[in-house]
Amino acid sequence: MDQTVKIQKLPSGLTVLVEEMPVRSAAVGFLTGFGSKHEKNFPGGIAHYIEHMLFKGTLRRSKADIAEQIDAVGGRINAHTGKEYTTYFSVVLDKHFELALDVLSDMYLNSAFAETEIELERNVILEEINMYEDAPDEKIHDLACQNIWNGHILGNPIIGTEKSVSKITRADILNCLKDFYTPDNTIVAVAGHVPAAEVFQMVEAKFDGFRGKRQTLAEEPVKIVPGVKIAKKDTEQVHLCLSTRGVSYQSADRLTLSLLSSVLGGSMSSRLFQNIREKKGLVYSIYTYPTYYLNAGLFTLYAGTQLKNSRQVLDLALKELTLLKQNGVTPVELQRAKEQIKGHLVLNLEDSSSRMSRLLKSLYNYGEIHTVEEIMQKVDAVTGDDVQRLANEIFIKEDLQLTAIGNFAKGGFFQELDC
Repeated sequence: MDQTVKIQKLPSGLTVLVEEMPVRSAAVGFLTGFGSKHEKNFPGGIAHYIEHMLFKGTLRRSKADIAEQIDAVGGRINAHTGKEYTTYFSVVLDKHFELALDVLSDMYLNSAFAETEIELERNVILEEINMYEDAPDEKIHDLACQNIWNGHILGNPIIGTEKSVSKITRADILNCLKDFYTPDNTIVAVAGHVPAAEVFQMVEAKFDGFRGKRQTLAEEPVKIVPGVKIAKKDTEQVHLCLSTRGVSYQSADRLTLSLLSSVLGGSMSSRLFQNIREKKGLVYSIYTYPTYYLNAGLFTLYAGTQLKNSRQVLDLALKELTLLKQNGVTPVELQRAKEQIKGHLVLNLEDSSSRMSRLLKSLYNYGEIHTVEEIMQKVDAVTGDDVQRLANEIFIKEDLQLTAIGNFAKGGFFQELDC
């Protein structure tokens, strides 16, 4: 547990974290445990819709006020919706911290949700969906998630669909807020040049009167659906995602999977990049990444290539999976992967914004804040045998799912998957 982080839980259930830093900035963020996987009783995309709406005016600020007040002090304000939570955050000079906290808390607690703004933003989000449809290199990842978790809400697109977004009403939004925007489902994190004692007092004052209890939802187990799904589209490239079962945030193999991904396709020195792009010139982009959730996970391999090369690229990628299962990783590869992960960890914590984000996500995902040293020790403890064992557990025929977008003239382009 990181003892430099001060934590206080208010009587309402709201949790506040503060990490003091010797910098000239201050970052404040709110996390609410409401994302697209919690939309069972609401139209899809409503979590993302609410994120947009919090910027559209409060009972005492117009939407222009929100933007202008942060811009006027050289700050930044933004938000992000995920499958399991939504975050709102602002970064300012330390002397403007109270303003940032006031603006964010006003948005979080007092947004007006005017009908006119709801309709205006509906059009914006529908345009966002249309833009997304025109970006197959981005859409492929959502399609892959939908296909491998076919029918499970965790596979649904965060942004929603044209049909679901068109159905969202003001009453839906207010009911979501009542069910999920509650103190026991909210984390406030602050990092930067601000005294923890003062932050606790200010947050408690801003959230005075914030009440409610989170709606409990039963979570259905996630099941893998293997196979091949082709989406025909007139594109210049074929976009491929080969997915399989991953691990959750709670798994002891989380860092092992990160190291496996680093060796296989996590960098320019990885096997896939070197053997398929550099040696054969068959792709511009090829990489792997793990995705972690509280109770599930995925491992995904992406490649973009010409239609005529797509089967060869897939075969070469499957061959790399087989070799990793059979022969494991070399000591040099493993050490390089460990240094990459440790380097990214440290470099990503160089500013107050990244520290604040780490506090929010660590507490939500793990229930505690580990020190950088503790994480590095866990990374160093992973062995080559651990990586090879995990490769043999997840790279199996029964769990492989291929999603492809491209200008395919006929079906049956990809044969049975195996590695």
